[in-house]
Amino acid sequence: MTDESKPAPPSDFDFRVASKTSTNTFVQKRCPELRPLVEQGVLLVISRPEGYVERRKDGYQEPEHIVLVGTAHVSQKSADAVTEVVQALQPDSVVVELCRSRSAVLQGDPAAEGEAHDREQHGPDSAASLPTQQQPQKPNPLGLSGGNLGEALMRSVRLGGGTQVLIRAIMAGQVKKATASMGLATGAEMQAARAAAEEVGANIVLGDRPIEMTLQRAWRALTWQQKARLGWEGLKLAASNLQVDEETVESLKDDNMAATFEATLSREFPKLAGPLLHERDAYLAWCLRRSKAVNHASVVVGVMGFGHLRGVTYHLLQDGQQLRFKDLW
Repeated sequence: MTDESKPAPPSDFDFRVASKTSTNTFVQKRCPELRPLVEQGVLLVISRPEGYVERRKDGYQEPEHIVLVGTAHVSQKSADAVTEVVQALQPDSVVVELCRSRSAVLQGDPAAEGEAHDREQHGPDSAASLPTQQQPQKPNPLGLSGGNLGEALMRSVRLGGGTQVLIRAIMAGQVKKATASMGLATGAEMQAARAAAEEVGANIVLGDRPIEMTLQRAWRALTWQQKARLGWEGLKLAASNLQVDEETVESLKDDNMAATFEATLSREFPKLAGPLLHERDAYLAWCLRRSKAVNHASVVVGVMGFGHLRGVTYHLLQDGQQLRFKDLW
């Protein structure tokens, strides 16, 4: 993906209207018990077009149905919704908004290390399925990474540069503050996805671009003045006594809240919206629709933060088979 790429949906794109017919048809036929989640706005379905013709000649077939579950990352209600969806649909694969460096979240243990997809290991046309059994390792202070501290540091430097170590440390600290104030651990919905997938025999697929690369692209997009400002804001946030309650967490699943966040990010740091949000939306959409991990799948469930629903839906509907890994990395 070039530095100029900003694959953002047009401002008038209504992802709920665009997915309404396929969502209602699928839920009515396959799982009417999930209707409340549709009404709550956290579940939608993108079905393969009737006139679908595959461009590839190697036998690849896109999933018949992609079910998206929007979550708040520290919400027990989101975790319950993910469990309900996976158990009801028994999908072939569950694609989660995680990369290798954050795969430990799946285990509910900052010490766990997962297999994952990154270009070094899996090449340009795959997404990795995560083994269901993993061995714990020693925890590392970065919090956002699997494996030990040495592995986390080396991966950050190799993929994102030394500045990403500091950014990740600040991010990890804020996550711990926010979740501690509620007595929760981040990633409850990801852990629920893993547990439910194991129960029904579905593959777990790591569907997000490596965080190191995302941070690298975000950092490079900023001017020195913006970098200084962002660093100052980060230091102030790190020193703050952040308190989050359940009502605030659930508000994150509101369409207006998601739109406000995107608008604020675009206004305050316009160069960050691309790498932090829009590019990742396209990457997640590719994993859900075009990666080897979902080849010939009947049903694929995608578990992601609520703020990604609009962009992922746009790319699934508009880009279709034009989603190519080489354009997203």
